[in-house]
Amino acid sequence: MTADDSFEVRNSVPDIAAELFESYCESKGYKYYKMGFDAKENLVEKFWLYPASIRHLPDYSLEKDGKVRFIQVKGTSKLKIEDLIEYSKFEDTLDPTKQSLHIAFCFNGYRPIILSMSTVKQHMLGRYIQCFDNDKKHYIDLAIKEKYQSHKLL
Repeated sequence: MTADDSFEVRNSVPDIAAELFESYCESKGYKYYKMGFDAKENLVEKFWLYPASIRHLPDYSLEKDGKVRFIQVKGTSKLKIEDLIEYSKFEDTLDPTKQSLHIAFCFNGYRPIILSMSTVKQHMLGRYIQCFDNDKKHYIDLAIKEKYQSHKLL
């Protein structure tokens, strides 16, 4: 399965990225809270009728060092432009002294690669906008695995 597969195909298999993220949090002793839409556990059949701001709520929140960290978990380094816009809008609502938004890239064989939105935006520089064949949505491939070989498990 890849990010290029249809929603139906992607939704028919376990969410490995979420499992990896939760396992990582548990190994670090972080208490996390599930948030947002979860098509695997609580499918909202007509999700497209909901405002984008609700559909794009982060997957998790956790408290660390006196701050709330909102986490969007991804099992791919291909980020849809539409999602990036919504993440940026969400981040604009946060008080940076108390809250932050991060994207956790979680791949088999790697420790989670958890990046702030400013770091994600830096990785976008010089990348090309591409288009998924199945739904014609535009995305940027950040090639995260290639950039973070140090996170590869031995």
